Amino acid sequence: MQSFLSNVVQPEGWLKWKGSPFFRDTLFYGEYTNSGPGASSLSRVKWPGYQVFKKSGQVKNFFFFFFFGYKVR
Repeated sequence: MQSFLSNVVQPEGWLKWKGSPFFRDTLFYGEYTNSGPGASSLSRVKWPGYQVFKKSGQVKNFFFFFFFGYKVR
């Protein structure tokens, strides 16, 4: 979330895990307002658990303050 992604990040963004395809049924990957040459999500994987968030309200529970018990206004 809100990270600079260099050109080291491939357009697909994520690689398949070796072994069972179980991970695609249980994973959750999200992206929100990343920047840099590797940030385009247009060619990302099309897995059910992968999504690009467009609104801040969708990601507020994933920010560090939520995990550490800070109040979100």
